[in-house]
Amino acid sequence: MKKKIMQASVTVALISSLSAMPAFAAIDYNASLNTLLSSLGGSTVTAEASATSVHGDLKKINLNVVLKTGTKTITDDVKSGNPTADWIRQGLDSSKSHTLNAAARSYYTDGTSSDQIYSSSSW
Repeated sequence: MKKKIMQASVTVALISSLSAMPAFAAIDYNASLNTLLSSLGGSTVTAEASATSVHGDLKKINLNVVLKTGTKTITDDVKSGNPTADWIRQGLDSSKSHTLNAAARSYYTDGTSSDQIYSSSSW
């Protein structure tokens, strides 16, 4: 009888410790992230980034954007939305090089989050 009680208490302790562990991030297969540097001609470039998730339990999606001209960071922004977070910057000099890096992470109603996804564009 003593052995069965010991096994039961170890099992309860193990289950209790597992339920207290945080959930691990996973890929949100319902999310997409796009970056674009474009020009309609002329001397200016437009930088755009958009993150979207259609996950059923989505609370918000965060979009982190870093825009560089040469080696100088000119923008470092975070936008949030549900189901979409958008970012745009117009009027960049088309004679210079530009790099747009973006990362997105989904946050869910149960308090968990996804792995980050990444996208990059260059001019």
